[in-house]
Amino acid sequence: MTHLVLIRHGQTHTPQDAWFRGQVDVPLDEVGLAQAAATAQRVIAAWTPQAIYSSPLMRARQTAELIAEPLGLVVQVHEGLTDINYGVWQGLRMHEVRARWFKTLMVWNSHPHHASIPGGETLAMVRTRVLKALQEITAAHPHATVIVVAHAVVNRLIMLRALGWTSERFWELQQKNCSLCVVEIDDPGADAYHVALMNDVSHL
Repeated sequence: MTHLVLIRHGQTHTPQDAWFRGQVDVPLDEVGLAQAAATAQRVIAAWTPQAIYSSPLMRARQTAELIAEPLGLVVQVHEGLTDINYGVWQGLRMHEVRARWFKTLMVWNSHPHHASIPGGETLAMVRTRVLKALQEITAAHPHATVIVVAHAVVNRLIMLRALGWTSERFWELQQKNCSLCVVEIDDPGADAYHVALMNDVSHL
């Protein structure tokens, strides 16, 4: 069994108005760096991980590197863990999207599993690549504890799979910055997931 410690990246500088960050590559801010450092101490106290994987985006890599350094681990970047591609919405503020794609935005906010963002990924597409990445990580580290640092969308989809919920319940799960989830995954081929911890931020 692989023990997956799933972590969302730390805080980044965000505009006052919500925006669709997705694959826009932005760094952690000062708060985010402090969150990542605190998360590293929590990980050291609770687990002895054998590997650490990260999304290729800077905010996730910075978080992973701050956790990996005191553990003496090297961060392994996995493209399958990258954030959702928001297509033409990427980098836009909420009000800009609302003005041009109101109906699609309403679908995203209410039934995200049915949303088709122009030029972007659907939740089904992200789920497919993320679960494939997890299969590869699990196969490479059977009977080990592994850290995965990714994004809110990615982590929600992993937790939905672990809970046996459909993507229709996507918005029911929180993923705060530097929150911890722990999922136990049976050996490759068994395809069984068990949730041990969800959205824990007690270390922050």
